[in-house]
Formats: sequence, structure tokens, C-alpha cells
Amino acid sequence: MNPYDPPGTDSSVGGGAPTGNLDFEPGTLDIGLALSDGWDATKRNFGVWLLMGLTLFVVILLLECTLIGLFIAGPPLMWGAYKYSLDVLDGKPAFNVLFSGFGEFGKTWVGMAGSLFFMMLAMIPAYVLCYGAIGVGFAAQMAVDPNSETPLFILIGTLVGVVVMMPALIPMLKLYLAPYFVVDQGMGPLDACKASWKATRGNMLSLIGLFVAIMFIVIIGELALLVGVIPAIMVQYGALSSAYRQMAGRHPGRYADL
Repeated sequence: MNPYDPPGTDSSVGGGAPTGNLDFEPGTLDIGLALSDGWDATKRNFGVWLLMGLTLFVVILLLECTLIGLFIAGPPLMWGAYKYSLDVLDGKPAFNVLFSGFGEFGKTWVGMAGSLFFMMLAMIPAYVLCYGAIGVGFAAQMAVDPNSETPLFILIGTLVGVVVMMPALIPMLKLYLAPYFVVDQGMGPLDACKASWKATRGNMLSLIGLFVAIMFIVIIGELALLVGVIPAIMVQYGALSSAYRQMAGRHPGRYADL
């Protein structure tokens, strides 16, 4: 497939639900399989993945010099990055895929920007609850003992804020797969959010477990004198792409018969 073809025209990837179809049966997320896929993809494609990551990093740095440039070019670039992570998982990465989101600019911009916007929107209640609890703790500390060396009320408010923030992040996690549906199946942002919400049904505990495992992998990479950070990040994106394929019922190994 030409990487500059319109998004969503590749029906050969993974099997499972047809492109753009909301009528699919969600698969079951296997954390071990996702991490294994991420590690295998990293080993097979380390060099080209490193080149793509460095290029994306430099391009985004240049775009940040002008906010309008980042606003215009950021979503298509992110589209290409998601597409690349899926192609790496499929064993067919190509460097120019990074820029494939510009092939049909309007559709990719709306799809990616829209799905990311809804994800950020879903995070607002979590941050309101978290910072609200911290603010209440701070106000209580100022009212009771503003000069205390042990700001107990601020500490309690921070702890409560973190605790109430965790369940409030669930809507964002439910929408986490939306960009993948935009890229892999050519959906618009609203349909992608609906598909993500459906695909994560029954998989939330496993998805949270995967994020926890990835967090530990990245921490271990940082402890290895930062040498392991780059492969850890690659494993992260490969594992998340595998997680999407599994939950969407499109993993070639698990759902090849669909």
C-alpha cells in the first residue's frame, strides 16, 4: 500500500472488523501478548524506529517555534506516528509513513485533532477534582496553622486529590484507543470515540495493568543510566498498538479467522 493513499483504505491489516465499522465484537486484552509484541517490534525495527522518533522530535521542536505551525502540522504528524507504530507491529515499517497524514490533510487533521480533543476533554473532571481537593487542603492549612512546618492539611488534600483523580481518569482511558481507530480504520473522531469506548468494555482492568507495567518498564530504562529509555519507549508504543489490535478484534495472531 502506498503510504500516501487516503487513510483507512488498507483493509489487509489484521483482519477483524471492516474499516470504519462500529458493529464489531471487542477482543480481550492480553497484557503479556501486548508486551511481547512491543518487545519483538522493537528488536526487529530498532534502527528505523529510532530514525523516525528523532525526526519527529526535531520537526515538533521546529514547529513549536510558531504555535500556528504546530496547530496546523501537529495532527497529521501524529497521524503518521500512530500509523507507523501500527506498521511496525505488522512488520512493514517505512520511514515516509511519518508524513503520510499530509496525503489527505483535511481528513487526517480533523480525525486526529478531534479524537485528541475529546480525550483531553474527558480528563477535565479528574483535574478539577484533584486540584479542588488540593485547594481545599491549602485553604484549611492557611486557616488553621499557616506557619506550620508540617503542612498536614495540604498533604491530606494532595492525597485525597490523587485518590479521587484515579477513577475520574477512567473516561479518558475509555477513549484512549480513539486515535488508533481514526488511523487504522478511517473513522471520524466521534465514531472513533464510540469504537474506543466499546473496545475497552470489559478490558479496563487489563488496560490499567498494561499502563502500570509500561510505567515500570520506562522507570527501569531510566535507571539504566538512561540508556534503556529509548527502547523502553519503543516497547511502550508497540505494546499499546498491540493492545488496540487485540481489543478491536484485529490482532493477526489472535483473530486471524475473523
